[in-house]
Amino acid sequence: SQHIADLPQAGMLDIKSSLYDLAKMRFPGVIMLREHFRCLPEIIEFSNRLCYEGAILPLREQPADPSWRSVIDVHLTDGFREPGTDTNPVEAAFIVDKVAELCADPAYDGKTFGVISMLADAQAELIERRLVERLGEKEMELRRIRCGNAYHFQGDERDVMFISLVVAAGEGRRIGAMTREPDRQRMNVAASRARDQLWCVRSVALDDLHPDDVRNQFIRHCQHPGLVDQATAEAEATFDSDFERDVFRKITARGYRVKTQHR
Repeated sequence: SQHIADLPQAGMLDIKSSLYDLAKMRFPGVIMLREHFRCLPEIIEFSNRLCYEGAILPLREQPADPSWRSVIDVHLTDGFREPGTDTNPVEAAFIVDKVAELCADPAYDGKTFGVISMLADAQAELIERRLVERLGEKEMELRRIRCGNAYHFQGDERDVMFISLVVAAGEGRRIGAMTREPDRQRMNVAASRARDQLWCVRSVALDDLHPDDVRNQFIRHCQHPGLVDQATAEAEATFDSDFERDVFRKITARGYRVKTQHR
């Protein structure tokens, strides 16, 4: 209302939508830009299969340091959701400690950090308060540390991102499944904000979540981020054309295994 009052259909632009959403409505027949330069291949592969049928072509090289882990899964078995607050103090404490540790690590000099809560804003607010107390506002600004939900990071990025799932088993109630298209889009945004390193911080096991829950799929990817990439790379090395590669990616995106160069 303040800065782009003349934007057509401005009333449809809110915290849960984007200029891209408005453009798709006004201009059908979208041409997809397939080349991806932000995330390392292991990071973007989850979103690639979740939302883009394997059509994304990650063009960033792997980091020079072979010891660098691009995707890290952390299961905190003692984590719990605080009743009535939608916060998980165990996950919050881990993230605050880890961010402080990495800020002091020379290997992370100059790296920026972000934290996304997949449940509600309360978890992000808790983590941000504790980080300010721990690091001070100067370090927070220097590292561009920001905490919020997935929509707060729409169009934004950081070198290192932490995703806090917040939910935990044994809460006296069933964990609601995230299976709708808005859930997929929210997980897609959250999982694709990290340039160099992505941390999944959780208190739930796979068995605690419905198999179709997008968080279940995300955890599975974070547990074995390189397996799909390795298999795809080995298969694509046998292709004679881009057409073969495109067909291969379309089929594997639907969950099938492919035998290449079959006579």
